[in-house]
Order: sequence, then structure tokens, then C-alpha cells
Amino acid sequence: MYIPSFRALQADISPREIRGKVFGTVQAIFNIGAVLGPIVGGQLYQQYAPKKILLIGITLPGAAISFLVSAIIGLFSLRLFALYVEEPSTPQQW
Repeated sequence: MYIPSFRALQADISPREIRGKVFGTVQAIFNIGAVLGPIVGGQLYQQYAPKKILLIGITLPGAAISFLVSAIIGLFSLRLFALYVEEPSTPQQW
């Protein structure tokens, strides 16, 4: 559900001259994640599923590790977005 709004935001913040390059780079990185994510997630699950994880005084099942890694990556991405994306002061003219 987030992809259309993500694409619209991407188009709004990308200068017209390099928009194709930005879209291509983002799509390539997205595709790499789509390929490597299940492989790495499967390996993490296989390795940690039979174990228990102690995290900040809370014991979690080992199967939760792939969700925790995903959450950390998401928070990191959000932080990068907040650091590097600025709202334009004037609306773009199409």
C-alpha cells in the first residue's frame, strides 16, 4: 500500500533532470532487497528458531529475530530519510 505514495514522494523530491536515474537506482536497490531479504531471513530463522533470545530483560522466541532485524532496518531507513530529505520551500512547476 505504501508504494504509490513512495513513488509520488520520490518524484516530488527528485529534480526533473535526474529523475530517471533516481528511479532506476531506487528500483535496483529495492530488487536487491527483494532477492536477498528472503535468503538472509531464512538463514536467520533457521539458525535462531530453536533458541530463546534475551533482549532488554525480555525473553523472546528465536523466530522473532528476523522481525527484529527487519524493524532495525526499517528504523535505520527512516532515520536516513529524515536526515536527507527536505521539503522544498517552493512548489515545483510542472
